[in-house]
Amino acid sequence: MRLILTGCEYSGTTTLAVHTHAWAKDEMGIELGAIHDHWKIPYTVTHYPESITEEEADQYAALAPRLQEALQRHNLYYHLVAEAAPAGPNRRVGVDGDQMLVGYHIEDTIYADLYYGYGGPGKAGDRASHSRKIEERIMRLAPETVLVHVHAAPEAIRSRMRATPHKRPLVSDADVEMVLGRFRDAVAASAIANKVEIDTSDAGEAESAQQIQLALEPFLTDADRQRREQVAASAG
Repeated sequence: MRLILTGCEYSGTTTLAVHTHAWAKDEMGIELGAIHDHWKIPYTVTHYPESITEEEADQYAALAPRLQEALQRHNLYYHLVAEAAPAGPNRRVGVDGDQMLVGYHIEDTIYADLYYGYGGPGKAGDRASHSRKIEERIMRLAPETVLVHVHAAPEAIRSRMRATPHKRPLVSDADVEMVLGRFRDAVAASAIANKVEIDTSDAGEAESAQQIQLALEPFLTDADRQRREQVAASAG
């Protein structure tokens, strides 16, 4: 199982990732590993639920945009499917493995242009070009990857902003519709073939988690289904 969950801040990507991580383990015995949610500066190095200190966050945020760009570019490619491993000429790392990324290249491309000072037209580190390269490799080496677009109505996003504000939020009240539109357009234009839409506007955590589980069912690989059968057999 290979998943990329992406969507506007406050749409619920991280929350759904936590539920999906547990579901994959309980239902199919799938070890998705760490929850890779690394593309909101300055939170780029730890895995949920861990976090950096406020001092570290200040230090990262103080870096020049071109330095942030370079670090994030390495971060993007580090998490990309690798083509070969030193252990042997025919061994490929990650292709047959399981992984879940939250935000990833789409999130970095959108937020870099809007808020980070790099990645957009005429700026350092053209993210549109890098996103194309990333998706080309995904489709070549791991075409079973599913792109999950998590979204909510603007009023739902704003309600969550007020109820549970993030320590260092990115999206402002005035930008909500624009950012939602950018994610919608980026997902529509993505070369990743398997796509799922999850609307969390009026759904609680449990209902949204059930939504994504049902939506992913058609995209489970033979290996995923075999593992689910094994888990069911061992439980019975």
